[in-house]
Amino acid sequence: MDCDVLPRALAGKHGSYALMMRRALSAWPGCEVHSCNAVLGTLPPLDERFELVLVTGSKADAFADEPWLLRLLDWLEARIGQGQQLLGICFGHQLIARLHGARVARATQGWQLGALDYRREAVLPGLSLPATLRLLASHRDQVQSLPSGGQVWLRHESCPYAGLRYGKQILTMQPHPEFSSDYLAALLEKRRAEIGETAYRQALASLARSHQGPLLFSLLADWL
Repeated sequence: MDCDVLPRALAGKHGSYALMMRRALSAWPGCEVHSCNAVLGTLPPLDERFELVLVTGSKADAFADEPWLLRLLDWLEARIGQGQQLLGICFGHQLIARLHGARVARATQGWQLGALDYRREAVLPGLSLPATLRLLASHRDQVQSLPSGGQVWLRHESCPYAGLRYGKQILTMQPHPEFSSDYLAALLEKRRAEIGETAYRQALASLARSHQGPLLFSLLADWL
């Protein structure tokens, strides 16, 4: 479920969030990917079955009440009621937390950008994760309270609810394991004036360190 339409300058080289997810999921043997765009209103019928629904990032605010977003919330709520397995990334992580009663808002510390080190907080049955994961992040909104039924599995010092699990049905995370360093560098350049020169330079410098997004996706293939 693609939740954004990228600006032409970014889309020309990097495609879409759906395409980034398709590339990341190439690590999953035999995975067949169907994509649709929630912003454009292309939600699959509720009787169409999937092994997994993946909800992408977005520049939109997960706490907003835009018509397309409210339609997506209703669709996701119905899917959850059906027992659909979900994986939420960034905006998807926040949106699913909102559905479970959490507060989602602007982070008091502002933008979180670059390659950040996250701490694994819980052992997920069947998922062998390292104690820390370096993952790419780009967000100024985040989950501010523990959702009903949620368990924290990933944490950052500036983002205490960075990864959430809801039983065996739903797994979500604030960082972007599907991002490439090149895409995040382009996104930082686009937002340079907005985030400020100091934050821009610090985030860009952090991209010199390799990140573990591909590792996380390969491990998730086994778990899911």
